[in-house]
Amino acid sequence: MKKQIGILLLAGIVTTISLQAQNLSLSLSQAKSQAVSNNLSIKNAQLAVLAAQKNVQSTIAKGLPQADASFDYSHFFNYELNLSFGSSGGEPTIDYTKLDVGDLEILKMLESSMGSPEPIVMKGSMNSKIQVSQILFSGQYWVGIQMAKLAQLMNEQNVEKTRSDIEESVSNVYFGILVLEESLGVLGTTIQNLQETQTRTAAMVRAGMAESTDTSKLKMAVNNLINNKKQLERTVSFNYSMLKFLLGVSQQSTITLTEPISAFVDESNIAGLLLKPFSVEQVDDYKLLESQEMLAQKSITLEKMSFAPTAVAFYNYNYKIISTDFDMNPDHIAGVSVKIPLLSSGSRSLKVQEAKIKYEQAQNTKSIVAQQLQIKEKQARYDVASAYENYLLQKENIALSLQIYDKIRQKYEYGVASSFELTQANNDYLQAQSNYLNAYMQLLQAKTALEKLL
Repeated sequence: MKKQIGILLLAGIVTTISLQAQNLSLSLSQAKSQAVSNNLSIKNAQLAVLAAQKNVQSTIAKGLPQADASFDYSHFFNYELNLSFGSSGGEPTIDYTKLDVGDLEILKMLESSMGSPEPIVMKGSMNSKIQVSQILFSGQYWVGIQMAKLAQLMNEQNVEKTRSDIEESVSNVYFGILVLEESLGVLGTTIQNLQETQTRTAAMVRAGMAESTDTSKLKMAVNNLINNKKQLERTVSFNYSMLKFLLGVSQQSTITLTEPISAFVDESNIAGLLLKPFSVEQVDDYKLLESQEMLAQKSITLEKMSFAPTAVAFYNYNYKIISTDFDMNPDHIAGVSVKIPLLSSGSRSLKVQEAKIKYEQAQNTKSIVAQQLQIKEKQARYDVASAYENYLLQKENIALSLQIYDKIRQKYEYGVASSFELTQANNDYLQAQSNYLNAYMQLLQAKTALEKLL
């Protein structure tokens, strides 16, 4: 149960929405399908894929033509612009001794044409501008697209990992409910048998054939079993709540499990599972690490591209709605802007070295996890084999303990065995039942874990 709760917490399944109550009859495969369709963790993982797709499209769009428009209005409060030639103090100072006849004629012509310079009044201006730009070359842009696509791949792999985790959780909770309900059935039958024995013992006490302490001991045993049964019923209810949570249905829904517990253990199936080949490349965790390694490798290329120049072509159109008398801004401007990195005091080189170190870390992490998965695979096979052997042993023990209990019960009814021996045999039988069901649950969990790994 602790493992199942931990899986739920790690999955981060949190919901505040109101769901409509349903009546569901589910096999294990149907329960998994229901969880895959409605579980909020899987939906979040799928939404992350959609977000990553949009990020790829957005990254690509940054390299396509970009256009911006602006609208400007300026008011100069009738500022007067004075134009003068020569010195700053009124009339220009000219050394006529240094002028020849031709220079004097030109000077006279300019004075006659220009006259006295008049100040220019700066009136308000209003412009609208459109600028279009296009990246011609940017190494970081192309590498950025590749990294965005890798991020999308990692999110797709995370969907598969989340789906696998949820299916494993559904299987374990499904098995847990079946085992608990089986335990409830055993307890119910045992309580009924002890109550019948208690009734007969009470009659024997009245007839003077048994002591009253025998009735008291049997009543204590029945009371303990009834209390255990109530606790088990609450545990079953809690596990149903966990299952509803995983399936993404309302807590007011009613769920009926249609497959019996005996349907999940088959000797040939266990043998085939133990012989099934294993490859670390097929494990979701390893796939994610491979993508992280590729992402770290692309980061090196991205940092190297910071040494490369960037070229951008642009075109500006400036439409003058209101213009001043003195306007030197052209209507059309086109050009190419090239940015060439020159000196960064070693920061770009250090960034490349840092990216290489992280890439090496990613490689080491992948190698470590590959070895861990191989060890985990061997351990999982050992767990299944050991759990199956223990299951067969406990199955035999429960048959033996039932035989012992039935014989002592017969002896007790004939007055040959004591009430202590009867209750002890009953406790031994219940313990054998508990060991058997625990072994069954351990086998199912080990089998599910190995199937997920393979």
